[in-house]
Amino acid sequence: MYMQKFRSGSQVLNPVNNSLNRSFIPSDINNLKTWLLEIQGNGNGEYYDPRNAQSYPGDKIRERGFAPSKIVRLQDELKHLEEQHNKYVEGRLASGYPKPTEWPERALHQKKTVEARIQVANEEIDKLKELIAKLEQKKAEGKGKHLLGDPRYWSAGNLRDGILVQVGPWKVKPDEEGLLRISDPTSPYDSMPVWQFRSQVVRPMYQEFKYRREHQTQLAKKNGVMCGAVPYPKPPKFDKASGQLEYSNYHNNIIKKIKQES
Repeated sequence: MYMQKFRSGSQVLNPVNNSLNRSFIPSDINNLKTWLLEIQGNGNGEYYDPRNAQSYPGDKIRERGFAPSKIVRLQDELKHLEEQHNKYVEGRLASGYPKPTEWPERALHQKKTVEARIQVANEEIDKLKELIAKLEQKKAEGKGKHLLGDPRYWSAGNLRDGILVQVGPWKVKPDEEGLLRISDPTSPYDSMPVWQFRSQVVRPMYQEFKYRREHQTQLAKKNGVMCGAVPYPKPPKFDKASGQLEYSNYHNNIIKKIKQES
């Protein structure tokens, strides 16, 4: 009874059936981390609350702008109930009555309520950590799998002190012989020489994109319709062990075409 009530009212465990004012966004990792911090707290069991940033005499927590996390507040509340019960037992014994073996009904209800809220809060923490981990994994997996932006800028780079340090979205470092290579574990072209990336990945992909765009434009004009967005070519696979690229037949044809035009 107690658990079901608080589970159904949890915006984390049951985001559909709730009426809390603050929005819970499962797809926003920063939103999830904020929820996790407020429920679990930092290493001191606190979280920063701007509403507590003002100074109130005698209230050091508010002076610092930090507040106890939800789980800490509930644990403190349970501890207080247990202390009150111990005093009740001591009072009964001091008055000559037998030692109580059960909690008074009202106090027991309060205790079960707080215990249920603590358990639900722990479930919320586990759920938030799970959601955050999935989003972080998705971000890591997707970071290097697709070349983003206009194909014309896929091989654009950044220089530092006259030396290339980044090509496309990835870091670049020289090897033992001074040859610049992509150095990013998230990149599907990690360890590939920059010259190879530009000439054997970007160039044929851009040629393919250009061909598809021209072909699609001609078809749209012929049919009297608007030309839709042209999908970007799928990047060729790179075998890091052998240093070879695996091209589709179309990519092979594009490379042959480029060689003929050179």
